[in-house]
Amino acid sequence: MRFALLLLLAALLGTGRLAAQNLRATKAKTKMVAVTPTKTKVKVVTKQPVAAKKVDSMPVIVFKRTPCFGRCPNYEATIYADGRVSYIGYRDVPLTGAHELKLPAATIKAILEDARRLNFATYDERYSQGSLDLPATVLSIRQDNGRLKTVQAEEGTPPELDELLKYIGAEIEKVSGSTSAADR
Repeated sequence: MRFALLLLLAALLGTGRLAAQNLRATKAKTKMVAVTPTKTKVKVVTKQPVAAKKVDSMPVIVFKRTPCFGRCPNYEATIYADGRVSYIGYRDVPLTGAHELKLPAATIKAILEDARRLNFATYDERYSQGSLDLPATVLSIRQDNGRLKTVQAEEGTPPELDELLKYIGAEIEKVSGSTSAADR
């Protein structure tokens, strides 16, 4: 349905002819929709297995730890619903460079459930009290509407959000061979 709405919007913006040409090439079930005011006909795909694949290939969580002036783990982990983790270790981590890791599906499910329970979407975008040398933890979680909600935490983070950040960091550090942030 989203795909059909995007095509309709594209037609209204003047790119409908190209979208219609691309859709004519597909063999999926289609229906004709009249678009006003130009009365352009656009094929709208009613089944979108390709679109469903794209949604599955989008990350559900992105977790980053930024550097500081001292020795702070600096890495980025992009996590997918199937447990894949695209990890990049930058500095002060045992595993540097780009790697594919795996988290248990139960861990990802627990993180997403905790985020829903905490109503993650309502948190501020940034928690900082002005310190210059503090590393930040950045957490982005894909919401039900498909958008990523991002929170950057440096200091002054609500305790329940801080616990979630520590849990995610510890789970990523387990699979990357790092020691727990609490052990540093």
